[in-house]
Amino acid sequence: MLARVFATGKAETYESGTELNGIESFFHNTMIPQYKESKVVSVNVFAWDITELRQLNNLLEYKATHDFLTGLTNRYYFEEAANKTLDYVRESQSKAVLCYLDLDQFKIVNDTCGHIAGDELLTQLCCLFNQEVDSTMTLSRLGGDEFAILMRDKGIAEALPHAERIRDLIEKFLFTWNDKVFHISVSIGLAEINITSKGYSEVLKAADVACYSAKEAGRNQVHVYSPVDRSLKEKQADMGRIHLVSEAVDRDKLTLFYQKIISNHESKDTRERFEVLLRLPAPDNGFILPAKYIQAAERFDLMPKLDLKILETVVKQFENKTRLLDNLDFMTVNLSARSISRTSFLEKSLVLLEQSRIPRKKIQFEITETGVMSNMVRTPLKPVSRATAATRA
Repeated sequence: MLARVFATGKAETYESGTELNGIESFFHNTMIPQYKESKVVSVNVFAWDITELRQLNNLLEYKATHDFLTGLTNRYYFEEAANKTLDYVRESQSKAVLCYLDLDQFKIVNDTCGHIAGDELLTQLCCLFNQEVDSTMTLSRLGGDEFAILMRDKGIAEALPHAERIRDLIEKFLFTWNDKVFHISVSIGLAEINITSKGYSEVLKAADVACYSAKEAGRNQVHVYSPVDRSLKEKQADMGRIHLVSEAVDRDKLTLFYQKIISNHESKDTRERFEVLLRLPAPDNGFILPAKYIQAAERFDLMPKLDLKILETVVKQFENKTRLLDNLDFMTVNLSARSISRTSFLEKSLVLLEQSRIPRKKIQFEITETGVMSNMVRTPLKPVSRATAATRA
């Protein structure tokens, strides 16, 4: 480089590093030619110590790609690694496997002993995971109690023994916190990466669906994704719909229809009666049929949140419409069995009704008989009567 500066007469910059007594130092250097009679006769070298800046950059890069609690690589790093693996598989005509792990009893530990205990549990489990992770694999924490392992140059047949050993290690592990002992298990889903794989999101979703199937089958199991598995296809479709439900709830995109209730016998009462019906907008216009999104919402435990949002929307649309309310006998709002069995849902609903200007007798909750009977033990119906809202089974 020095010779080039003499030859070209142009300044050069470069970075260099050195190690002294085990301590690395880094410098940013600039070579500036010095002229005499239009000829380079010497070169001045200026060096700036950038050791602290380099260390700061390294720290920021580490924090951006690693999980603070466990020290494992994070979701961002894992996605980058998976995309590189996809490219590698296509170029080499090889295979890889994405292993999705979801702890089964983590919430119990968190609720019973607190988040500090939960953090300690995650840290200890990472040590167990690492017993089955070699230099060809990437282990990452995706978030919460969800982890993923990327296994390169392996098909499902080679990956299954690793997954089963991890499952067995976790099953035999006992987590102790103060005077409490917890049995932990993990549900695992496997999805193969091959030359037909379209992208990271598709593979991750497939492994997630397989993991969910392992949970539904009784937890503490390993399930392999298969594109011809009909039940897995249905679960995958549900996962797509649940995203639409969540988005509609969070962004106030719910569409309510008010269907008239007409008596089959003559009456002098001319007041209106309605049943509140929910319609979920579809991405390609139109609406998604209730049977489809309700099934997804129940499967992913979103019904209490959805029912509460419907009730909030009804109150918002009606409470300032005095003339319409005067001509209204009642309207019915359908509630799921899961909603009425949640004390938190009932408490929020009561607060909403008590603060609303709508006369409480004009809102009736409609619950299926099956829902009432299956949740009778767990459903605290007394608080509902406090709000004097009617309940029809």
